Amino acid sequence: MHRLEPIDGPGPVLLRMPPHLVFKLTNEIARAVTHSRPTRCCAMGDALKKTYLSLLLPAVVMLLLAYGARGTGLIPAHSNISVGFIAPCFFVLSVALAVAAPILLRSVFAHRVRNQQTVAEPAFVRFEKRLIGVALISPYLLLPAYLLNFPDFYFIGMALSALYAAYYFYPSKRRIQFEKRIFRVK
Repeated sequence: MHRLEPIDGPGPVLLRMPPHLVFKLTNEIARAVTHSRPTRCCAMGDALKKTYLSLLLPAVVMLLLAYGARGTGLIPAHSNISVGFIAPCFFVLSVALAVAAPILLRSVFAHRVRNQQTVAEPAFVRFEKRLIGVALISPYLLLPAYLLNFPDFYFIGMALSALYAAYYFYPSKRRIQFEKRIFRVK
């Protein structure tokens, strides 16, 4: 057995370890970190986050490009298209996709699995991906609203519904755990 010797100096008492023990301990920590297997929740969370980001990032990039194009004058600031009927339709569609459609999908899924003791993980992941996919259509509707210069009421309402969808349907570990508990996922 090797002895740990205290190191004198200001502050807390430190222990000096022989170099070969430090190397062995470092290797054990590295092996534990690199060879640890992710839990199902983490693997599921990673797959859902990948889906989430692959759907949300293109919408954000397109909005930033449109903003830059309008700022540099490549796209005119005012469109000649009348948006009298289009703006309310897009507004209702955006809110429906961000709020109502996910509630409907959740209700249909809950109804479908109501008699099952447990829900299979692949079915749950498909449900979550569908839920994220439907909710994240809302940010894509901001692009035509911005380019066609919708009235502020409609544009801000659509932006709020897109932010709600992006915030609420982010697949955090806590949210996944909660929904797994609700739907009895094993």
